[in-house]
Amino acid sequence: MLILKIIAPLIFYNLVLNVVNLLLPFGMSPLAVTGTGALLSLPLLYIFYRKEQKQRGKCRETDVTLLHGIPYIMLLAAASCILLNYLISISPLPKLFMGYEEQFAQDLLSPPLWVQLLCTVIAIPAAEELCFPGLRHYLRSHPR
Repeated sequence: MLILKIIAPLIFYNLVLNVVNLLLPFGMSPLAVTGTGALLSLPLLYIFYRKEQKQRGKCRETDVTLLHGIPYIMLLAAASCILLNYLISISPLPKLFMGYEEQFAQDLLSPPLWVQLLCTVIAIPAAEELCFPGLRHYLRSHPR
């Protein structure tokens, strides 16, 4: 049963992404397709998440003190991304994968800015976080 709790949300999310990919027009940006799939799967993934939390007796309201730390978390995440991108740019990786930068720019930077922000900052991370609560619970309860 635990395996089902771990993989069911992931299978559902992947299924929604594949259906969205089939239904949206050909040639649409991969970012827009993934973001649309994430937005469509969020309600049911949230229901899976709340159900699991209630079963474990850990259903609680959002801690208000956490909300005060969100700007700092976002700032740290942005700084980490900039630092990692800089480290990659000075490494030998760009020379090993010559076409990567052009493909990246075409796939991820071609949609409008609001689509980029909605998909990469909100929808996709939220859907992925809701896919793995069972795995996180299993790893916490079974330390190495």
